[in-house]
Amino acid sequence: MAYSPRLRLKSRKSRSIVASNMITRILLIAAILLALSYILWQAFMLISPPSLKIDYPAEGQLLSSGYVDIVGSSDPDSEVSIDGETVLVDEDGGFVYALVLPEGVRSIEVITRSRFGRTSRVEITVLVEDDISISMPDN
Repeated sequence: MAYSPRLRLKSRKSRSIVASNMITRILLIAAILLALSYILWQAFMLISPPSLKIDYPAEGQLLSSGYVDIVGSSDPDSEVSIDGETVLVDEDGGFVYALVLPEGVRSIEVITRSRFGRTSRVEITVLVEDDISISMPDN
């Protein structure tokens, strides 16, 4: 078989077309996977409850006073309530709420609701001992 420059030129063109088609397919598959990942992430955000963390007081903590600041965090766009009272949430999701508790074992209920209606709930129990006894030194 004799060498033909035309045959060589056709071979290069067909290889470049095949490579071009392969790159196009890879980019298309990557775009589809990216779109699918975004849709799944959005669906997860719809069905998952908001995060809720209580930093203070801790479960079972002994409080020496009935005046306590409930400190915690949730998702920035969620609504938080403590014992039924709505609490302001800052742009980072943090909140602080002053609460007055009578003596004894007390439960504090914290609920957060996402903009999609999903809720998270934490209940902590504390012991309040409002015992302020002043001892006078003996003279």
